[in-house]
Amino acid sequence: MTAPPYPGPTKTLSNNYTVDGTQFAVADEDGDALEPEDIWRHGRAFEEHTHDDERGLPVRRLDAVSTPAETGQVRVDGDDFRWWGGASGAVISAVTSGTDQTVEGIKRFADPILLPRQVSAPPAPGTGLGYLYLGPNDRLYLRSGLNPGAPVGTPGLLVPALAWQTQQTTGQPSVAQINLGGDPVWSLVYNQAQNQQATLMTVVPYNYGGTPIACYVHWTYPVVVGLVNWTLLAQVTPPGVAFSAAPWVAVAAITDNAPAAATAVHMRSLMQWTTALPQPGDAVKFALKRDHPTETAAGASLPGDAFVLDAGLVFG
Repeated sequence: MTAPPYPGPTKTLSNNYTVDGTQFAVADEDGDALEPEDIWRHGRAFEEHTHDDERGLPVRRLDAVSTPAETGQVRVDGDDFRWWGGASGAVISAVTSGTDQTVEGIKRFADPILLPRQVSAPPAPGTGLGYLYLGPNDRLYLRSGLNPGAPVGTPGLLVPALAWQTQQTTGQPSVAQINLGGDPVWSLVYNQAQNQQATLMTVVPYNYGGTPIACYVHWTYPVVVGLVNWTLLAQVTPPGVAFSAAPWVAVAAITDNAPAAATAVHMRSLMQWTTALPQPGDAVKFALKRDHPTETAAGASLPGDAFVLDAGLVFG
């Protein structure tokens, strides 16, 4: 005797339980007959229910009232997702991404943390607190307590005009006082067509981390217009190595435009030394050069002197 096909007429099989032996029939009418397979298959589906595909519908709601107290128990508590930590023996909270949260315990990140640059410094956090953020010139800043934000890492080196070495001969800029806003200011005077350069000896800070070295040149010019090229050259001498008259290596350069103005303008040019960087403790002799052929090749060279007031080096 052959058993009738399952399920009977007017009944359909479950769409959520499709694993062999668990797909039970769903009645559509009050008069649908109860078949033995309904009980067997429904019992197996209930026993093997995991919320996986083909084994029932996915979970859409978690406990929002009871506090987790055993391994496996979870709760949605306001904006927090909490569960019982079996190893710690305590309720653990997940890190949220959209609201403020106090995160306890050490968190170790396997990859770099990406911080968007802030348009303005955050407000002072108050005593015993500090903000770490990406600020001006894509540098990392710390604002702690009631203090203003300050760059983190290797300090910069500000080099006024009189610190640069020059013999005031051909190929060297002269040292001269100029009048800015009614007061005398020392400067290095770079002529237009002599490719002049001044030198500076320093040592790479011992806490330098190998990041690009920035050189900010602060300068001004007469009331004329044109292009000014600044080129940064370097000679690197590691410890235990003799100083020598090795060839200068150009490590960074920039050509900036001096726009028309009714009076002397404070100009700032930024160069970045990014490759073949020195090591902490290396002696580096820098040369700051104005390169006339580069100015000419880029367009109209500034037909006059450029006055350097300061050249700042930032190691990191």
